Amino acid sequence: MLNKVKFTRKVNAEIYLEARDWQLYSSMHGVEEAAPELNSALQQAILMSSSAGEAMVRFAPTLRRYREFGACDTEPVWVAQEICNKAFGDDD
Repeated sequence: MLNKVKFTRKVNAEIYLEARDWQLYSSMHGVEEAAPELNSALQQAILMSSSAGEAMVRFAPTLRRYREFGACDTEPVWVAQEICNKAFGDDD
């Protein structure tokens, strides 16, 4: 019976993290410009997705784009995953 039931919910995301919140390499020139791009891309990934995993897949190219600032390191990926988990209620 439950396989005939579908639930949807609207997720809204407003992200205002700075480079240090993302745990990017703070001493590099241009790192502060990366944070707003990461914020915007993660917001869009969340809004366009139906799960935390899907949002992370959509967001991964942006992390790679800013890899020189450490965006592909464990810490920024973890920050993004935690935000996605929270957005989709997977943080229990």
